[in-house]
Amino acid sequence: MKAYLLAAGEGTRLGQLTRTIPKCLVPIKGKPLLHYWLRLCERYGISDLLINLHHLPHLLEQFLGSAPYSLKARTFYEEKLLGSAGTILANAGVYIASPDIFDYIPKREVVDLGFDVLPRLAGKMYGYLIREYLLDVGTWENYKKAQKEFPGEIEA
Repeated sequence: MKAYLLAAGEGTRLGQLTRTIPKCLVPIKGKPLLHYWLRLCERYGISDLLINLHHLPHLLEQFLGSAPYSLKARTFYEEKLLGSAGTILANAGVYIASPDIFDYIPKREVVDLGFDVLPRLAGKMYGYLIREYLLDVGTWENYKKAQKEFPGEIEA
């Protein structure tokens, strides 16, 4: 199975923390956020992962180069941020889609998944109630909350 992970954002709402480290590498309970994402990908049978990069890409490349994961992770540098659907899918959630999803993405440079794509899919999607821990750590309040609440290591 293949997956795409959006990791290009600058994480500006986290201020000082993301000036020197990409948001996907901020530590949660002592390990980079990306570590937990990669473990979940392994757990659910994802063998090929494409990750987009923009902010401090060399740090992500460095992490991936030294990380012991079973999946094949490739990166794509996004010179100009194109929005959550411009690079292709995913924001604070998990989406599973067929290649038909591309038919619903407007043909313009910057496209947002929440505003431009999901409304076009209304009535054509199914949902899954997530019981697992899910929190957007993009604000200081939620980042601190995750440090306290996150259950810890994820087994592959």
